[in-house]
Amino acid sequence: MMVCPFHCFKVLAAESKCIENAIRCGGLAPTKASCIKNILSSLLEKNGKLCLEYLRDLSVEEIKAELSHFKGIGPKTVSCVLLFQLQLDDFPVDTHVFEIAKAIGWVPGVADRNKAYLHLNQRIPNELKFDLNCLLFTHALSGPGLSSVFGSKVSVNWSSVRFGSADQIGGLLAKKRSD
Repeated sequence: MMVCPFHCFKVLAAESKCIENAIRCGGLAPTKASCIKNILSSLLEKNGKLCLEYLRDLSVEEIKAELSHFKGIGPKTVSCVLLFQLQLDDFPVDTHVFEIAKAIGWVPGVADRNKAYLHLNQRIPNELKFDLNCLLFTHALSGPGLSSVFGSKVSVNWSSVRFGSADQIGGLLAKKRSD
C-alpha cells in the first residue's frame, strides 16, 4: 500500500493563487485549483486522510461512481485514474486521442468524445489499451509530422489515412492470438 504524501496537506492549506500558479501551464488554473482544494477537503472529511488508495478495494463501477461525485472530475479524468494510477483496463479519450481516432476512422463520424470513449473501450483489447493510449497521445503532442521516423517534418493528411476500424483491429489481434 502506498503511503499518502505529506505534500497533499500543504496543497490543502495553500492559497488558491499559489495552486493556480503551480498548475497554470495546464490551462483553466483558477477552476482546477478550486476543484483540487474541494476534492482534498472532501477526502479528508470523508476518510480522515488525503488518499485515494481506498479505491483499490472497489469495483470499477464503484470507482467510477465515487470519483464522479467530485466536482471537476469528468469521464476522462476517471478513465485516467483507472488506467494510469489503478492500472485497470480503460481507454481515456482526450481531445488528442479523439481527433486521431476520428481521423483514422476508428469512431463513427457523428461520435462525440463520450461516445468515442464507449465505442473504443468496447473494441480495443484490454492488453492494448495502455500502450495504444500512450502512443496516440504522444503522437498528438509530437505535431502533425513524422520527424521522429523520417528525420524531417513530413506532413500527413490524416483524413485520407485508414488503418481499419477498431473492430477490425480487435478481430485481427484476437485471430493472431488464437493462431
